[in-house]
Amino acid sequence: MLLLSPNKQTDPVLDRFRANVPRKIWAGNGRKHEGRFLADHALETFTNVQFRKDNYRHYIAIDVDHCWGAILWDLAGIPCPSLIMVNDNNGHAHYLYELTDPVGWNATSRKRPQHYYDFIKAGLMVRLHAVHSYGVDFGYAGHACKNPFSSHWRTYTHDQTYSLGYLAEFVPKGFSYADIIRIRKGVGDAEGRNCALFDDLRLWAYPKVQYFLDNDRYESWFETVLANAERFNEWKFKSPLDSNEVKSISKSVALWCWDEYCG
Repeated sequence: MLLLSPNKQTDPVLDRFRANVPRKIWAGNGRKHEGRFLADHALETFTNVQFRKDNYRHYIAIDVDHCWGAILWDLAGIPCPSLIMVNDNNGHAHYLYELTDPVGWNATSRKRPQHYYDFIKAGLMVRLHAVHSYGVDFGYAGHACKNPFSSHWRTYTHDQTYSLGYLAEFVPKGFSYADIIRIRKGVGDAEGRNCALFDDLRLWAYPKVQYFLDNDRYESWFETVLANAERFNEWKFKSPLDSNEVKSISKSVALWCWDEYCG
């Protein structure tokens, strides 16, 4: 059963999340990392937190960039995430699927389970992408997430852990990494070109926004994003997108980076 977590101090899913994060984690509010803190302090203080350990993967994490973030998993026909953290301002969400058996991720760990993990994560994202072409962020690193203990987000919990074998049943039949490349490149139709420009622009923008944030210059930031979007649009596509589409994509990337991006 999916529950809007009424008491974040006694929820078993959140208890396990607290136990699974590293002892010291990176954390911050919104777009900025404030530093590394003891986990208990960070989980009670900040809106965005590191959850991933360097040597284990306890969760499959997915970033949903759609206003139906709370329910997109259901529309896609994939299992209910163990944790859903929703931004009520735009409906976007982070999904965390808690694994029954965490996957080792260090120099001595077996590579085959790691590749299986990556394959299943990509397959679930493709299912979400099929519902809406902007439904999922394929570039999300899965290192930090919306803090499920923060009142800044609406947090849902589902007291269920998953095996990789079970989640693999929901990967589209015939799926391969070529599907990811096709989606991200967006060769062909206008929707694909929109996706490709959006991906290129946000990946360019992430490391650049901090300078403008530090100088509190949103207008300059937007103009810079738009100029780069126009440049990408001209040399990337044989049939470029029209100026209104480029401006709309630029606005989405500029605003999101300005308000939300935290590294």
